[in-house]
Amino acid sequence: MEFLILVFATSFFVVLLSTPSLIKVAILKRLFDAPGDTRKLHTRMIPTIGGIIIFAGTLFSFSLWFPSQKIHDPIQLYNALNDYKFIVSTLLIMFFVGVKDDIIGTAPVKKLVAHVLVGMVLVLMADIRIVGLHGIFGIDIIPYWASVFLSLFSYIVVVNAFNLIDGV
Repeated sequence: MEFLILVFATSFFVVLLSTPSLIKVAILKRLFDAPGDTRKLHTRMIPTIGGIIIFAGTLFSFSLWFPSQKIHDPIQLYNALNDYKFIVSTLLIMFFVGVKDDIIGTAPVKKLVAHVLVGMVLVLMADIRIVGLHGIFGIDIIPYWASVFLSLFSYIVVVNAFNLIDGV
């Protein structure tokens, strides 16, 4: 629990202290989003690159406070670092797609391809899957192929739901 508190606090302060510099860059490079589209919630010009500093602050603080020295078993350390590898690699894919989308726009099909790619890395390589329904509809454990399909579908639905909530 201390790990998460340290990560959150460090990330918060990095973002808080770095945001004014990022706003200056947005002003100099005219990287703003204008209101007007019916899906947009803002009523004035806002910087489009705010996610950059949030991503950088979070990745920095998570890497800084990663509890590798507290994991004494080499196998557990390997597994933790392996999980971290998948988290960072998928976050980087989504980060670069998001930055491109914020600055020059990205076609919805290309964003969907990126979501599917990230979902496949998480489901097939990192083996993060829904493996059972715990009795919902009378189903406990589901076959591997159904697990992969359901996990990938769920990931894409949840990520796109957050994008819709965010006013993107």
